[in-house]
Amino acid sequence: MEELYCNISEEIFMIGSIYTSEMKNKLYGDKDMENDISVSRYSSKGPFISTCARGIDFVAPGAAITDLPKWNSKNNAICSGTSFAAPNAAGSIACLLSALKANKIQYSPAMIKMALANTAFLPKGANKLEFGNGIIQINDAFEFIKKSMNKLPQKLIFPFLLKQPKQKGIIYVQTDKNNAKPLSKDYTFHIDSTAFNRNNTKWILKCISNENKNFVSHSKIVKTNNNSFNVKIDANELKEGSINYAEIQGFDSLNPTIGPFFHLPITVICPANPNFYTDNIATINAGPATHFFSKNFQQNLLKNVLSKLLL
Repeated sequence: MEELYCNISEEIFMIGSIYTSEMKNKLYGDKDMENDISVSRYSSKGPFISTCARGIDFVAPGAAITDLPKWNSKNNAICSGTSFAAPNAAGSIACLLSALKANKIQYSPAMIKMALANTAFLPKGANKLEFGNGIIQINDAFEFIKKSMNKLPQKLIFPFLLKQPKQKGIIYVQTDKNNAKPLSKDYTFHIDSTAFNRNNTKWILKCISNENKNFVSHSKIVKTNNNSFNVKIDANELKEGSINYAEIQGFDSLNPTIGPFFHLPITVICPANPNFYTDNIATINAGPATHFFSKNFQQNLLKNVLSKLLL
């Protein structure tokens, strides 16, 4: 799937599943459940390991009360899954395509995906590795295309490394703070802007990160002579046992209000390096799974078990 996504990523949508507060109340009848929109526990999260892409593009409601076959002992049941969320998103996008055709507006997969991404609703504090761009807003996407159709690219623009052109982002795993290896790394990315309608475009770069963590530094513009920009990851101040996400977004300097034309996803994983008897207390809230990253924990556990067995 990851290799397929790399090759046709502008024509495919990766959809995650969410619960809204209304769904939680109607499906489970518990008014005390959290009111925030939450990602379903079974919904996949990013990033893609092989391509370093963010993974999830959008999220949609993924649960409903459905009728069951006559032979079943129950008349209906609560069913859920990304198999519910994906058709939900597909039906919404089909309505968008119908509206564009009715108004004789020409479109491409890249235009559709960019319009949906730049108008999606992302809940406050949402993790983009779980929510992607957020919840699709079809009416806003339609108005976006009507107003900006002459300024949108015919193909999506992806930053890439010269030696690894299929890499869609950065995944950096922090090394041990106690050894001599650096906790930072430099990258040079290039963009292919031939898909854009205008030559010599000046791109402005901005970085956003979850919880406003400052672990990424980058060029403020794309160099016009070779369409490249530099990125530096600095994991020195990041917390052990954490996963941190940021993305660099590229804006057209002549049309900054349209929103980003491309993005570079950056995921920094900082594994904990505990001793066998390290004792920590973690509070786990209901909702998406909590991830714990630990270096060589399984190997250390196996060594201790074997040593006791051999005594």
